[in-house]
This record gives sequence, C-alpha cells and structure tokens, in this order.
Amino acid sequence: MAKKGFAPFFTRTMALVGHRSAGKTSLGDLLLQATGATRGIGRVEEGTSLLDHTAEAKRRKQTLEPGHAWLTWRAHLLNLIDVPGAPDLFSDTSRVLAAVDSFVLVVAANDGPGAVGGQVLERVGDQPGLVVLQQIDRPHDLDLVLAQLGEHTDRKLLPLQLPFFDDEGEFAGIVDLATRTALRFDPDGTGAYSPEPLPDRLRGKVEAAWERVIEAVALADEDRLERYLEYLELPEEEVLAGLSEGVKDGTLLPVLLTSAERGVGAELLLDAMVDLLPEPRLPEALAGIEPDGFLATVVHCSIDPEGRPYSLVRIWSGDAERGGNWISGETGRLSKVRKVFQVRGPRRATAHTTGPGAVIATWDRVDARGGETLTEGERMTIPQPELAPVMVRRRLQLREGGRDEILDRALPVLLAMDPGLVLETDPIGGEPVLGARTDGQLERAGRWLTERMGVPVELLMPRVAYREAPVGGTWGIEGLHVREVAGLVEEYGRCCLDLDPDADCDEVAFETSLDEEDVPRRFWGALALGAKEAALQGPLAGYPVIGARVTCREGQYDMLCSTEDHFHKAGAAAMREALQSAGTRLLEPWQQVVVHAPAPEVGAVLQDLTSHRGRILDVRVDGEAIVEAVCPERETRTLAARLGALTAGRGWFSADHSHYDVLPEPLVAEAMRSAPGPADPASLPHAASLAMREVRAGG
Repeated sequence: MAKKGFAPFFTRTMALVGHRSAGKTSLGDLLLQATGATRGIGRVEEGTSLLDHTAEAKRRKQTLEPGHAWLTWRAHLLNLIDVPGAPDLFSDTSRVLAAVDSFVLVVAANDGPGAVGGQVLERVGDQPGLVVLQQIDRPHDLDLVLAQLGEHTDRKLLPLQLPFFDDEGEFAGIVDLATRTALRFDPDGTGAYSPEPLPDRLRGKVEAAWERVIEAVALADEDRLERYLEYLELPEEEVLAGLSEGVKDGTLLPVLLTSAERGVGAELLLDAMVDLLPEPRLPEALAGIEPDGFLATVVHCSIDPEGRPYSLVRIWSGDAERGGNWISGETGRLSKVRKVFQVRGPRRATAHTTGPGAVIATWDRVDARGGETLTEGERMTIPQPELAPVMVRRRLQLREGGRDEILDRALPVLLAMDPGLVLETDPIGGEPVLGARTDGQLERAGRWLTERMGVPVELLMPRVAYREAPVGGTWGIEGLHVREVAGLVEEYGRCCLDLDPDADCDEVAFETSLDEEDVPRRFWGALALGAKEAALQGPLAGYPVIGARVTCREGQYDMLCSTEDHFHKAGAAAMREALQSAGTRLLEPWQQVVVHAPAPEVGAVLQDLTSHRGRILDVRVDGEAIVEAVCPERETRTLAARLGALTAGRGWFSADHSHYDVLPEPLVAEAMRSAPGPADPASLPHAASLAMREVRAGG
C-alpha cells in the first residue's frame, strides 16, 4: 500500500477477529513482530502467542477471551483487541465490535469465512473494516472465498493484492495492485521482501484487478466518476484517497493477503490500517451530542494469572486522569481509579496515552460490567448491541471442597467477565443456574470458576419444572389443628375446604366465603398462606401443585386461644388432605419457541422440532427461515446444541413459557426419579416469621 496522500492520525482502535483454522501462528503476533514490539513471532501451537497468554488458552490452543495489544507504526498508535474466533463465544465479539472504530476480519484463504466470519459481516453493518485472507501460501480458491464473503455483506469486496507464484508454481509472495509490483518474500519467515518487475504472465490479471478497484472508487463519487469516464483512468493517489473514503463510509471492504507462518504481508497490512481505517470517533448513537469530559466503555473484565480482577476500557472522549471517579452510566455506581496501564498481552506499563481512542486497563476495582458506559460527572449511557438470547442453562453444583460463600462472591465477578451470562435459580433445588447463548460460553464460565476463582463446580442439566394438578374435585375436607395440655385446649383452628380442578389456572387460586362470626377476618390470610404452602409439594412426587381452585366455606375458632399460626396449620392440613383425596397427575411445561435459521436449513429444523414432540405453528422464509412452534421444555434444554449442529452455528432461538400439558406416560418414571420427593406432613415448612408478620400486618 502506498504511503502518500493520507493525513496522519495518532490512534486507530480495531477488533481483530479470526477463527481457529486461520493458522497456527496468529496474525496479531505477526503484527507485533513486524512493528518491533516482540523479537519473534509467537505461535499458538507452541504456547508462545502473546495474545493467547493465559494457561487455559495455551492448553486449548485458541483465543478464549478478548485480549489487547498496542503497537506503533508510522508514528501511529494501533490498539488491537483480539477476540475469540469460536462461534460459541460470539457474544464477546459482538461486545468488542461495539467498543472499537473498525474491524479486521481474518479469514483462512483455504477454508473460507466460516460461521464467525459470516456473523461478523452481518453484525458490523457499515462499520469500517478490512478483510485479511490468512494462509495465502496454501492451496486456495480466491474467487470462491470472495463469493462466500459476499453472501454476508452488501459492501463491495476489493482485493488490493494477489498471490504471487514463481515460474515453478511455488508461492513466492504477493502482488501489490496499487504499484503493480511483485513482492518476493524471503523464505526464512522474517517478513523481509524485495520488489521486482511484474512478470508478463501476470500483467493482464493484475491490470484487470486494479481496474475493478478504480471502477468501485469512481462509482462512489460523482466527480471521480466524471473524470474516469472522460480519461478512462484515475491517478493512483486519487484512487487510494477514494478507497479510504469508501472504507470509512462503509461502502468498500478491501481484502489483503498474509501468511503469518511465513511472515508475509504484515507491513502492507499495517500500512492499510493506518491509511484506510478511521481515526477515533464517537459512536453513531451519540451523533449530535458533545460529551462533557471523560466518556468510555468497559470492553472486558478479567482476572490476571495472580487472581486479581482488572478491567479493559476504551476511551471515547476526554482523558482518563489518574485518581478519577468513574461512574457507571447504567447503575450509577462510583469507582475510584488511581492507576491506569497500557497492556500488551500479559505485560503492562503505565499508560501515557489516555485520550480518545486509547485502550487502557486498571487493576483498581471498577464497579461495571463489560459493555457498560463510564463517565466522570454527568451520567451517560451508550446503547449497546442487544444481548443474544439465552438458549442454554446449566445448574451449578459445588464439588467436594467447594463452599457456598465463596461461590456467592465469585458469581458477580463472573457476570462482569461475561455480560452475556444470566444468573437464575433452579425452581426445584434452589441452586444457582447460569444461562448463556451457547454451551461453549457456559463451559468457559465453568472453567473460569474452577480454575481462576478456586470454586470447583460441575455444570449439570437444569431440572424440568414439572407440576402436579388435581385429577378430580373433592369437597368438605376438614383441616383441624388442636393442641391440648392437661385436658385444656391451648391451640385451636379449624377449616373446611372445597377443591375443584381448573386447567386454565397456572396456580392454586384460593378464595374464602367464611362468616366472620365463625372465623374472624384477621385469620383468613394465615389460613390461605398455609394452604398455598402445602400445595408447594404435591402428594404424587413433591412437585408444586397448579390448576386448582380452593374455597374455604366454613371454619371455627376459639376466642381465647386461636392465633394466626393455628389457622396456618389448619389450612395446610386441609390442603394436604384435599390433594390426597383428589389425586394428582404430572404436568410438564411447554414453551413458545421462535427459531431463526438459514433458509436452506428450514427442512432440517422442522424435522428436528417435530421429532422432539414440537408442534409447528408457523413458518416464514424471507432471506432467513423463521419457525414458530411450541415445544416441551424438556426438549428445548438441548435445542441450542442441535440447532448449532444443523446450521453451523448460525441458527438461534428465543423461548418463553407457553403452558403446561399432561406428561406422557413413558416419561413419568423419569420425572419421578428427579422429583424433590413426596410430600411428608412432618417435613412441610411452616410459615416463616417474616411471612407471618406480613399476614398479621395485613389483618
């Protein structure tokens, strides 16, 4: 890339996005070596990559969380935020893309964009960026890869280089279209190259490729188009200036070539980053707004090898002064930050550049999660991309040696590290449940808890929230609580309940038609509370009871000794007896599911849903397939993995509770085995003191 005709800017901030098949040597490590930041090229396979420096990343030989490195080129500071290339961890990629000015998409030339490449191009909209074809020295089909990329973007893909093969057909380097020069790279992998005249056999292909670049630039500007139509050519400087404009307005997407393992293409890529990618600018969501002072986004939260939490922050405006008071725009929480650093993989140094575009880190406690906005002074919130829907859930069960209080302290840190996680509670056992978009995201969370935070956990399939419902009705069931001491009644409460099944009721509805002379109104709340608590454990398997309407029509109290607690116990006793008399059956929850998938996979998706007892409600195909269905919750627990396999990671779904339906007989035994246990009158919980105080306060 020529180095003339561009106004210099000090900082560039970009996301480096790739996937595992893009080479054993990462492009980020190649760029670090080319700029002199490192002496040699780190290699993923050997565990020497500076960007994949954690013990887990070295062991698994892949990027598992965002990592940052700064480097300098032509008096410019380049901030690279390397993000995971695994489809399972795309939530990290989405969050980082929202915090940078541009992206560099790394694609394996011999493998194509894959699921992540397609997702990135669909996610970035018109955000400026470059595409880099890695492993260009290996056999590949350049036209096929460009066609695959074009399926995911409306931008004009423009190769600025072509692979260069010698007379024997061996890869020798690349051809720079702008200068129409062949660059022969030394085979020692150092990145050194020498220009040489273009061989005659390549002239026609190169001239045609450069002509396509000129045409694309001309079509983007009326004045250039007029000059092009008049002279049938444009000066090189004008072409490169127009190319820069097209990149920055999101209409053109240049394609460059590299081979990190052979040290090919690093300097030309660095030139393109400086010449074509934009200077720091405010997010589009703040168009027309002038922030007053410091404004930043938390890019990522993590834990260093010594177990200390830190935060990676991108600055939009103002300056990150030491001793600043950072306020989270989302929560209003205040954080005192004393020191800020520049980080390069595991290395850190005091930050000297802390203005717009800078990416800094602090080990001071920042009370904000990844994606949140930070300000000093007036609070402001930068809208973030909508989080991916939760498709996978797992129960957290402590292994031997694990302690609940340590898990309680670790979970907020984990949620800050991955804002795509949600924390819920298992409705049956009460254990914490983590939800995420993919299995890989949850598996990473489990490893972080165990290996980084010292909380040994297992990730288990969540229990299905089965319910019990009465089979029939029963009436006039007595609940009596009496306690005598030395022949004298000291505790007394009596009631009679009617129970009717109601399939449209997703709870136990309780009504009273008592005469206040028989049971004063102050006891009614306790009576209802006792009955509802008893219904939390059905007689068949101990699941909560729904689908019942209960009416208390009569009762009796003792003026001298009856209390709320006595009627609480009487109501519970009557409810247990009524449920035993009526009998219950098991119900399972169903969910309303909306599946989004590539149109060619709609048949496979429909077959999968129906084979797992789903009922199809609607199918629409317009660019993508959208399938609406109702499915048993038991089956949707594994839908994410099945959908990922069917759609190569491009499908997703959302699910909400729909209704309960009778559990098929072949599944009853399984539900009974995982049940909390049949109701035991002796073990049923009585009203908590807080609940009783609320009853008394309500009269």
